Amino acid sequence: LFCKKLNLREIRIHDLRHTFASISIGDGLPIKQVSTILGHGDTTITERIYYHIIDEEQNKTIETVGRIYDNLLNS
Repeated sequence: LFCKKLNLREIRIHDLRHTFASISIGDGLPIKQVSTILGHGDTTITERIYYHIIDEEQNKTIETVGRIYDNLLNS
């Protein structure tokens, strides 16, 4: 009802849950903690659902480490 009054797309509780998990993982909150907060029985459930965010974060880490090594080698 609130969204309709403001002419916004409907937002479900599940959408907010997914947004919370995505932002938390993206900001570096350990997967174990996110999994526990979401009530997943096992971290593999969380990893399977949010693998795309985890992969992005791993790629950022690899790029950062690469830049650090480049700076060390070129200084």
